[in-house]
Amino acid sequence: KHRNVTLKDLGMNECEGWLQQRCRRGSGQWNRGWFVIKGTTFYGFKHKEASKADVMISLPGFTVSDAEEVKSRRFAFKVYHTGTMFYFAADNHEEMTLWMDCITVATRAQ
Repeated sequence: KHRNVTLKDLGMNECEGWLQQRCRRGSGQWNRGWFVIKGTTFYGFKHKEASKADVMISLPGFTVSDAEEVKSRRFAFKVYHTGTMFYFAADNHEEMTLWMDCITVATRAQ
């Protein structure tokens, strides 16, 4: 699978840093991870030394926007496509804006 990629494999990245992601099943708890955008793909790792990506989203066709409906996280945003939605939260407004800008660029890339 394409998830068997390490950070070392990815090399230099357009955007990378810590984000929280809301679990898609069950409790809806938030987990912190290291996220990377390389080209048009958004990767998520449990930690920087992880041997494989836990999250891999091919971004073309997705949309990113504020997630005002999320009351538990101040700097939350969502990445969504028909029938699919991912929630993320940054540590501050500046980081949230940077991530949203990076994701927007990747969604439009060919």
